[in-house]
Amino acid sequence: YQIKEFIVENRAEVKDMCLTEYDEVETMERFREEGREEGREEGREDAMVASIKNVMDKLKYTIEQAMDLLSIPTEQRALYEGLISKQ
Repeated sequence: YQIKEFIVENRAEVKDMCLTEYDEVETMERFREEGREEGREEGREDAMVASIKNVMDKLKYTIEQAMDLLSIPTEQRALYEGLISKQ
């Protein structure tokens, strides 16, 4: 993770930190919360991948049929197809 990427992605926070007093405790808590949220998101993705694979295995559905059955939105399907193909 490059510092430039971090600064660009977190421009508002970086600007705010430059303009106000730096609070290490608050900053570290922000990082921890972002990490927890990323972890929760990964957990949800892992659970959905497991559900898709389970439907495919048990019902002999294609990945498209499994995602239809699980009502996965169209905009999320490419993500899950990619995650499943990596396994």
